[in-house]
Amino acid sequence: MKNILISEKMLIHSAMDRLQKTGEQCLIVVDKNKALLGTITDGDIRRAILRKKKIGSSIKKIYKKKCVFLNKKNYNENSALELLKTKDIHLIPVVGKNRKVIDYISIQKLNLISKKPKIDTKVIVMAGGAGTRLKPLTNVLPKPLIPIGDKTVIERII
Repeated sequence: MKNILISEKMLIHSAMDRLQKTGEQCLIVVDKNKALLGTITDGDIRRAILRKKKIGSSIKKIYKKKCVFLNKKNYNENSALELLKTKDIHLIPVVGKNRKVIDYISIQKLNLISKKPKIDTKVIVMAGGAGTRLKPLTNVLPKPLIPIGDKTVIERII
C-alpha cells in the first residue's frame, strides 16, 4: 500500500512514474500523518499537462481534494464494488480514525479488470506459390520446408 500513498509535494513526473509502477490508475494523496487529502488519477495528470502545467511542478494544484472514500467502520466489499461501478472510479481509499488511510479498494485489487478470454482460433499460414525464384531448392522441397539456419521457414513463421 505504501506505493499508492503520495505527498501533495510530489512532482507530476514522479506521480506519473508511481502510477506506472503500481499498475493502478489512481494514487492517494496524504499528509505526513497519512491522513487523506485527496486522490490523483492518470486523467488528472493528463489534463494538467494539456493545460501546459510543467511536469516538474508539484501535484498540489491538480489532485482532487473532494474524493470518494470509505470509513472502515461502515463498509463492506459489496457496497465498495457498487460504489466503484456507479461512480465510475478505479480506487477508493478506506480511512479510519482521523481520516488516516488504512487501506484501499480498487478494481485491480478486486480483480475486476476483465481478463481477455482465451480464444480457440485456428491459424492458416499462406505458403503457396510455384517457388520459381527459389529453384532449384523448390524442385526438392516445398517453400515452407526450406531450411533457414537451424529451422524451416514454417517453423520461423509459427
